[in-house]
Amino acid sequence: MPRFWRRRNFIGSAPRLGDGPFGPRRALTLAVTSYLIDAPFDKALDAVRHALTSVGLSISGEMDIADRIRRQLGLGLGGCRVLLVDSPYLLVEALALDRSAAALLPLHVVVSGRGAATHVQWVNLAHMRQAGLPVSAEAPLAKLQSELLRALDTVGHKETGWPVYTA
Repeated sequence: MPRFWRRRNFIGSAPRLGDGPFGPRRALTLAVTSYLIDAPFDKALDAVRHALTSVGLSISGEMDIADRIRRQLGLGLGGCRVLLVDSPYLLVEALALDRSAAALLPLHVVVSGRGAATHVQWVNLAHMRQAGLPVSAEAPLAKLQSELLRALDTVGHKETGWPVYTA
């Protein structure tokens, strides 16, 4: 494992990696939030869609990753969809001052089947503050993720123990 990859069991401030040509280098911490739903993929996907809309979130788009890989590469995978989740009000709030917030919204939520269970995962952007999130996006992103957690708590349970890697 290269020296710049370090496994961490907690989320904290990014450690300093030394001075680079443009000043101090800091590690980026990628934190993935994961939920487990004890249901097959199709039923879990419907439950996730219903849970999201019941708390006022919108699914502005959907990508069937498994189908794309099957069509373009001829490989069979289990169900895997990326849901583009947002709220129109939070989107307006985030974009009102800084259009670069559109790079972070809608939130990409991955729903993937694994046997009799289904996993739901997304990058927790609250842990990316050190990377310089647009200021206008912080509050709407926090609200969006809070609503997402509230919705998914009704259909599954949060997984713990995901490895966090620091680069």
